[in-house]
Amino acid sequence: MDRLHHVSDVDGIRVFEPRAPLRHPDAPARVWLIDREHLPLYLLPRECPRVAVFPVSGTSEADRAGFGRDCALRMMILIDRTWEEAWRTGSLVRYDFKLGPPALATGDHGVWVSESSMSPIGEVRLDDLPAEARRAGVEVRVVDDLVAEADRLWPESNEAPPISLHVSMMRMSNLPGWTRGKGRPTGT
Repeated sequence: MDRLHHVSDVDGIRVFEPRAPLRHPDAPARVWLIDREHLPLYLLPRECPRVAVFPVSGTSEADRAGFGRDCALRMMILIDRTWEEAWRTGSLVRYDFKLGPPALATGDHGVWVSESSMSPIGEVRLDDLPAEARRAGVEVRVVDDLVAEADRLWPESNEAPPISLHVSMMRMSNLPGWTRGKGRPTGT
């Protein structure tokens, strides 16, 4: 891995300035970056709620086998049907950055942060998000009720998911019927 990335729906950004996440204005101001392995988590419209599931080093053999039966690719991302058209017709810009300082790894599934301004070394327009997901080895599944799927994968009563696969939920508070509130910014 020799690059980090930031995905945006805005093109032509020359300098990324640290800022707090919009949903968490009290969080530290940072530039947020992602490594190549976890980049598919962001190959969706910015505000699109999503649940990603994938094996990690601590995944049990039983859970790994079950995941393999459900998904032939390395990662599965679930999105609500109300976001399908935006995903299929949307476009994004991937900004590329040098790996290393001032960006530091958070230890949280590919997330890196910088408290200093950063300038990208490249910019690539992504006009076919479904094709980008396939190239990255990701299956995006459109479901009728993402809240129900999230509850099945990580019931609200559990502090951890009942499976040893990694379950990541993003932008879920954008869904009608989501009652758990906002999550925390990754890497904080």
